[in-house]
Amino acid sequence: IIAMVQILTYPLLDALAAENMAYIFTPIKLVSQILFFSLITTIKFKEKLSKIQLTGMIMCVAGILLFLV
Repeated sequence: IIAMVQILTYPLLDALAAENMAYIFTPIKLVSQILFFSLITTIKFKEKLSKIQLTGMIMCVAGILLFLV
């Protein structure tokens, strides 16, 4: 997983920098990692999501979508 993050991180940052949009990289990367690990723990370890956690995940997705608009 760490190798995949490194493989995707730098080309994506370079592409965003070329479009003068590198400022959105860190928030989107952090929110994506939060969503990824939350989903992995829910699916693999069968942890339950509380209403607050589910609301937070929905807000994370909404935040990413707002960055992309």
